[in-house]
Amino acid sequence: MVFKIVSLILQVSLLGFVGAEPSFKKDLEPFLKEHCVRCHGKRKQKGDFRLDELSRQVGVKDAPLWHEVMERISSGEMPPKDEFCLLYTSDAADE
Repeated sequence: MVFKIVSLILQVSLLGFVGAEPSFKKDLEPFLKEHCVRCHGKRKQKGDFRLDELSRQVGVKDAPLWHEVMERISSGEMPPKDEFCLLYTSDAADE
Protein backbone atom coordinates (compact mmCIF):
# COMPACT_ATOMS: atom_id res chain seq x y z
CA MET A 1 0.00 0.00 0.00
CA VAL A 2 2.77 2.43 0.94
CA PHE A 3 4.53 1.71 -2.36
CA LYS A 4 1.36 2.49 -4.31
CA ILE A 5 1.02 5.83 -2.52
CA VAL A 6 4.64 6.74 -3.26
CA SER A 7 4.16 5.69 -6.87
CA LEU A 8 1.10 7.93 -7.10
CA ILE A 9 3.05 10.87 -5.63
CA LEU A 10 5.79 10.34 -8.21
CA GLN A 11 3.27 10.07 -11.03
CA VAL A 12 1.50 13.27 -10.01
CA SER A 13 4.83 15.06 -9.73
CA LEU A 14 6.02 13.80 -13.12
CA LEU A 15 2.79 14.83 -14.81
CA GLY A 16 2.96 18.28 -13.23
CA PHE A 17 -0.61 18.59 -11.98
CA VAL A 18 -1.47 22.04 -10.65
CA GLY A 19 -3.12 22.50 -7.27
CA ALA A 20 -2.22 20.94 -3.98
CA GLU A 21 1.05 19.51 -5.19
CA PRO A 22 2.71 16.77 -3.20
CA SER A 23 5.69 18.02 -1.27
CA PHE A 24 8.98 16.27 -1.91
CA LYS A 25 10.19 16.97 1.62
CA LYS A 26 6.95 15.93 3.32
CA ASP A 27 5.63 13.15 1.08
CA LEU A 28 8.48 11.55 -0.82
CA GLU A 29 11.75 12.18 1.01
CA PRO A 30 10.76 10.17 4.14
CA PHE A 31 9.95 7.13 1.98
CA LEU A 32 13.19 7.40 0.02
CA LYS A 33 15.23 7.76 3.21
CA GLU A 34 13.57 4.75 4.80
CA HIS A 35 13.54 2.41 1.80
CA CYS A 36 16.03 3.56 -0.83
CA VAL A 37 18.94 5.79 0.18
CA ARG A 38 20.64 3.07 2.22
CA CYS A 39 21.52 1.30 -1.06
CA HIS A 40 21.30 4.20 -3.52
CA GLY A 41 22.87 7.10 -1.65
CA LYS A 42 26.18 8.74 -0.84
CA ARG A 43 27.78 5.75 0.95
CA LYS A 44 26.55 2.97 -1.33
CA GLN A 45 25.42 3.03 -4.95
CA LYS A 46 23.96 -0.32 -5.96
CA GLY A 47 23.50 -0.46 -9.70
CA ASP A 48 25.53 2.77 -9.99
CA PHE A 49 22.38 4.68 -9.06
CA ARG A 50 22.22 7.52 -6.52
CA LEU A 51 18.91 8.99 -5.46
CA ASP A 52 20.58 11.61 -3.29
CA GLU A 53 21.96 13.35 -6.39
CA LEU A 54 18.63 13.61 -8.23
CA SER A 55 16.87 16.97 -8.34
CA ARG A 56 14.18 17.50 -5.75
CA GLN A 57 12.12 19.07 -8.53
CA VAL A 58 10.50 15.79 -9.52
CA GLY A 59 9.12 16.00 -13.04
CA VAL A 60 11.04 19.17 -13.81
CA LYS A 61 14.64 18.07 -13.59
CA ASP A 62 15.99 14.52 -13.94
CA ALA A 63 12.54 13.45 -15.19
CA PRO A 64 13.76 10.30 -17.01
CA LEU A 65 15.54 9.12 -13.86
CA TRP A 66 12.52 9.86 -11.65
CA HIS A 67 10.37 7.99 -14.16
CA GLU A 68 12.69 4.99 -13.75
CA VAL A 69 12.34 5.23 -9.96
CA MET A 70 8.55 5.33 -10.32
CA GLU A 71 8.57 2.30 -12.62
CA ARG A 72 10.76 0.27 -10.27
CA ILE A 73 8.59 1.07 -7.24
CA SER A 74 5.32 0.51 -9.12
CA SER A 75 6.44 -2.85 -10.47
CA GLY A 76 7.48 -4.03 -7.01
CA GLU A 77 11.07 -4.45 -8.12
CA MET A 78 12.12 -1.84 -5.57
CA PRO A 79 12.56 -1.90 -2.73
CA PRO A 80 13.73 -5.52 -2.80
CA LYS A 81 11.59 -8.06 -0.99
CA ASP A 82 14.29 -8.70 1.62
CA GLU A 83 14.32 -4.94 2.40
CA PHE A 84 10.53 -4.94 2.65
CA CYS A 85 10.51 -7.97 4.98
CA LEU A 86 13.27 -6.53 7.13
CA LEU A 87 11.29 -3.32 7.65
CA TYR A 88 8.08 -5.09 8.62
CA THR A 89 9.89 -7.58 10.86
CA SER A 90 11.51 -4.71 12.76
CA ASP A 91 8.13 -2.91 12.95
CA ALA A 92 6.49 -6.01 14.45
CA ALA A 93 9.29 -6.30 17.00
CA ASP A 94 8.61 -2.71 18.11
CA GLU A 95 4.94 -3.46 18.96
